[in-house]
Amino acid sequence: MPDRAGGGVAIRYWRRGKYEARQLAITVNGKKFHTPAYLPSISSIFARITPGPLIDAVAQIGYPSLLVSAYDVYHASDRDRLLGLLNDYRRKGLLFLDSGGFEAHWRRDGSWGFDQYEEMVNTVPADMYASFDKVGDAAISINSADLSRGLRPEAACVSICHGDSPQKLVESAYEIAKRYQGSHPFIAVPDKECGTTLTEKISTIHRLKEKLVDTDALSCLHVMGCGSPIAAALFSFAGADIFDSSDWYRRVIDAQTMRHLDYDHLELIGCECTACTTFQGEDARVIGHNINFYKSYFDSLRSNIQIRGGLEFLTGKFDDRSIARLDELLKEGVAYGSG
Repeated sequence: MPDRAGGGVAIRYWRRGKYEARQLAITVNGKKFHTPAYLPSISSIFARITPGPLIDAVAQIGYPSLLVSAYDVYHASDRDRLLGLLNDYRRKGLLFLDSGGFEAHWRRDGSWGFDQYEEMVNTVPADMYASFDKVGDAAISINSADLSRGLRPEAACVSICHGDSPQKLVESAYEIAKRYQGSHPFIAVPDKECGTTLTEKISTIHRLKEKLVDTDALSCLHVMGCGSPIAAALFSFAGADIFDSSDWYRRVIDAQTMRHLDYDHLELIGCECTACTTFQGEDARVIGHNINFYKSYFDSLRSNIQIRGGLEFLTGKFDDRSIARLDELLKEGVAYGSG
């Protein structure tokens, strides 16, 4: 179980699990978290709530990690207040600064560039930050990796990779991983670029992790934009370590079926968690309910991986036939990815 330390980052690595899962304990600037880990992501895209109240909610619930967008902080009309909230959050939680490429892409904002990104990296007190990227542009991601990495030596830089096909995505990630062999354990890829089916995505993630481990046994793989509990479990067993999404404040998760429902359907599921029974206001109940779900779910997923378990931890959520099919999908994806 080798350790890595340096640059404010320490990683403990185990190879465990019924399939090909890895269990990692990661410490960044003295803040320890275990993987598979879920980072609640805040983005202005498709948002019905502004960033400030969302940051407050995550802090009040005590969730240990949070992801915010450099683009959103840069363009915030109340930037000083937002930075104050992020400074307060960082005192106890792990703060991840995303590149802003996703928001710039959706807003078709061609003015967003490295200069604005650099300003935010040097302004937001993040423990981890993503490298500069443009959605779908592998060349820019690769070429910006060195520039991004040198901005904040005291923080962990996560290299975002892109590819116009799953194979190109694997190649892009491998090229960056080789460049930082022995010193750059964090690689991030978009969920949507991993494939068009669950089997293809599992295969891609498995191949990615195998390539990364071949280069550096302590590499961490972050799948961006994945908030599906089922997909996160399958991808974790295939080798993914970190996930993020904005589902937690956009929709309601039914803990019994693992499905996302419309935002106003919370009262239909009859949940009796602390948030649902004591929080005041619809937004507070939905956000609290979802955050509590993700915390509990990923705790169960991690525990199951630690005991070398498989998908049987989903018993009670799905019937035996469904679990068997998920097991088949996972094995097919891992086997295909090894071919």
